Amino acid sequence: MGLPSAIRQQVIPVGEDSGMTEVPLLISISNKYEGRMSKINNLFVAFPQGMTPLEKGLCHFENTVQCNSVFGKGLSGYTCYQFDTDFLNQKHIMEMLMKSSIMCVLDIDEDTVLESGSKAVKNIKAYLNYSYEVTSKVSIEYTIWDQISADKSEGNLKGKCRCNNDQLLYSFCNEGKIPSCDIDSCSCVEDEEDLEFSGMSCVCEDNKPSDNNCGSGYTPDCLEEDFCGCVVDT
Repeated sequence: MGLPSAIRQQVIPVGEDSGMTEVPLLISISNKYEGRMSKINNLFVAFPQGMTPLEKGLCHFENTVQCNSVFGKGLSGYTCYQFDTDFLNQKHIMEMLMKSSIMCVLDIDEDTVLESGSKAVKNIKAYLNYSYEVTSKVSIEYTIWDQISADKSEGNLKGKCRCNNDQLLYSFCNEGKIPSCDIDSCSCVEDEEDLEFSGMSCVCEDNKPSDNNCGSGYTPDCLEEDFCGCVVDT
C-alpha cells in the first residue's frame, strides 16, 4: 500500500493553494509463498484524521468500524474503514491486486493533516485476512497385497470368489455360476445375461488355460485337477 512511484518519497503539497486536495493511494497484495490467495475475508484500512477515502477509482467501502476491534488498543486519531469484500473477490479485481494494484483517492483536509504546521508525516495502516490455497503433487508408491496367494495357502478355492470395494479380485466359481460383488462380499450365483460377470469362465487342460472367457482385465488361472478360475490383472 502506498503512493504511485512518480510521487513516492516526495513531499506532497496539499491544500487549495497547491491545487491538490486529493491524493491517490495504491493498494496491492504481494504473495511471497507457494500457493495462491483464494479469497479475501476482510480488508480494513485505518486513515489518520484529515484523510477520507472517496468513492472514486476502485475503492469500495462497506462501512466504518471501531479501530480497536481490528488493530487493538492504542490506535487513536484514526478512522477505520472496511472494504467491500464481494467487490474485492471479483476475479478481475483479485488479479489486479496480485499483479499490479487498485487505486483509491483520498480527500485531504489541510488544516487537520498539517496540524498548524507546514509539514506532517502520516501513516496509513491496513489489516488483511484471507483464505490461502496450497496444492502439491505427491508420488505414492504402493504394493498390492497378493490376496490370491494368501487364500490359496489357506485351502481350496473351488467354488469361491473374492471382492474388494466392489472390484472382483478372483472367481473360482463352479461351472454355470458367476461371481457377484457386494462391496467386500462375494457370492457365486447362477449365471444370467443381465449380470455384470455373465459368461465369465475358463477351461484348463494339463494345468494350462485352453479356453479363456474371463473378459477384459482378468486372466485365467489353473488350480489342481485342471480347475480354472479368473484372476484380476495386476
